[in-house]
Amino acid sequence: FTLSTFILNSVDQSQLTIGVQYVDLSMGTLTRLARKATTGDISLLDISAITIGNPLHLMVADWDANKDPYTADTITVFVASNVEQSAPEPLIMLENDLDSGVFTGFLNTSEGSQAKQDQVLQVSLPLSCAETAALQVTYQDKIKVDGNQGTISKSIPYTFDSRVSISSFLALENDTLTVTLRDMKQTSEPRLNVSVKALHNASGTVFSETILELAATSSCSTTYTGSISLCVDCSSDVQRLNVGKAHLRKIVASFTDSLNSVKVCQEDCDTLGACALRCTNSDTVESPASYVSERGTLTTEPFMAKVDNFNITLQDVDADKIPSVRSLVLQLSYFHYGFYQSFCDTTAQLQESDSVLGIFNALVDIRSNLAGSTCKLSSRDRIQVSYNDYIPAAQVVDLVYLYCNAIITQRQTVNLNSMLGITVQDCDMDITANVDAIEVVVRSFDRQQTLMDSKTIILYETSSSSALQATFTGAILLSDVYNASSNNVLFASNETESITSSYVDLLTSSPPSNVSRVARTFICTGLSMNAANVVGGRTIVNEQFSSSGLLNIAITDLTARASQIFNPRVVQARLEGALGTDMELVYLQESDAAQGTFTGSIVLSAGVPFAHYDHVLGPAHPSDRLFLTTADECDGVHNLSLSCIQIGQIVAPSFAPVAPGSELTVVVVDA
Repeated sequence: FTLSTFILNSVDQSQLTIGVQYVDLSMGTLTRLARKATTGDISLLDISAITIGNPLHLMVADWDANKDPYTADTITVFVASNVEQSAPEPLIMLENDLDSGVFTGFLNTSEGSQAKQDQVLQVSLPLSCAETAALQVTYQDKIKVDGNQGTISKSIPYTFDSRVSISSFLALENDTLTVTLRDMKQTSEPRLNVSVKALHNASGTVFSETILELAATSSCSTTYTGSISLCVDCSSDVQRLNVGKAHLRKIVASFTDSLNSVKVCQEDCDTLGACALRCTNSDTVESPASYVSERGTLTTEPFMAKVDNFNITLQDVDADKIPSVRSLVLQLSYFHYGFYQSFCDTTAQLQESDSVLGIFNALVDIRSNLAGSTCKLSSRDRIQVSYNDYIPAAQVVDLVYLYCNAIITQRQTVNLNSMLGITVQDCDMDITANVDAIEVVVRSFDRQQTLMDSKTIILYETSSSSALQATFTGAILLSDVYNASSNNVLFASNETESITSSYVDLLTSSPPSNVSRVARTFICTGLSMNAANVVGGRTIVNEQFSSSGLLNIAITDLTARASQIFNPRVVQARLEGALGTDMELVYLQESDAAQGTFTGSIVLSAGVPFAHYDHVLGPAHPSDRLFLTTADECDGVHNLSLSCIQIGQIVAPSFAPVAPGSELTVVVVDA
């Protein structure tokens, strides 16, 4: 059976229930109660006001909202704040016991300025004591005691914990910081004092302390502000705080008042790793620390390495104090020797190894760091490690140099009684120490490779040389007069074949070290050039040529034979005669290394019009001359002059038959 009206209205307030009984022959007596309508009541659990940041625990008692005595019913209330007014946060409350009509629930609160509808009530700090600091809770009661629907409201006061803050998380020496206090309990006071301390970060001990007076931002304000300047090794006073010059300094501001009771919680852990949250009430609030920034320090080890790996250590207190920073990314730039533009860039990630000192480390394996890259490192290259320190803003740089092999250079050929210049480049010599001069041993040898003379000379670093180049230069005189007293004069003669210079390289890109680097120079002995004209099966020599045939040119160079450097030779052929001038180039190639011989040829063709550089020398006349010119590796110019001749011819006056016994006239023409 059902009751036609489950909820009955009664004028008699003392009559709370109406019972209806029914006797079932098999089941017995059944009883059903009809509830009397009541008006819902909203209240806070255990407290009279809420501190924002804590959960808001609510209770609603509404007997007639108990729809089903055998099921826990639910109701919905709405909570509004000074931030979430137009769209309050809904809170679904659950009946705390069957058939009780009492509903409970909680809603988290947070300080904020934007409504989010995320089951967290956002509340902003009142700027003045004139603002109402209360939350509005509303409940739609479907049947009140008078039988009508209605909205039940409850105003719940709230407060904020006092809070002290410093304007900058990271500060520089000599900066001015703003200290702000937010307090809802001392709004009648125009000024309040806070303590500002400089602490050693590692130990937490006080380095210096001063009292700073804060002023209310307006009448009846909840916000107080004041400024204090940081100074180095000064006397702390009401406007200045001495932060000294020691590393790892932090600044905190604290406010103490008997009206200011704040719950302070700290996690304590035992040696087995079990942790518990310990909370106590304190009348002192302290600001988050502001750290005195210092430039990060970057080191690499070893600072000279083979193409293998190296370790990076970075200490940056500033980066360490940002809670989310537990690793840093540094840039690696790769440079070829003597260049200032990187040819490749990669990165290395450093992990924090010491949270107190702010130390980050990474072991960089160069090969894996460049795996799959088109970058190829070689000896004498360098790696620049860069870190961008934001406070103070600066780029911190350190370099890793790869061992390089020294290079010694001098001219390939030189004349007697001239100066021989010597240059040595040794990048690691200049890096390992401040070296301004090095020694080089210079020796002369004859054609049988017998030592003729030996001198040790000093090479000095050039003024334009940088630490990347480390260039040393010097010179020695090659004289055909023996001089034993001077180290700047080396004996050499016409019998000298080569001059060697030796430099001991202490550090090399691969074992072993202490390797002698040697450069060799050959004494110029000059060359000889000759030409032969092959025409009609005959060879014309003795500085003569005909107007046709093939002109073969040969050069013998003893210096090339000694040095084994056979660069192609170029001979310029210039024909000058009555019909004009023709110019050609003849390229000679090495033909006999043992003798230092170079050979080449050009076509002579009479009657061909002049065309310069067409590989054919044009018409010739008995008065024409041919000039051959070339230069050797010692910059010596060599000339050969040839005079033109005509090949003799037999000329018959007529091709008519000749009768036997008659006379035959023969004419021979040979200029």
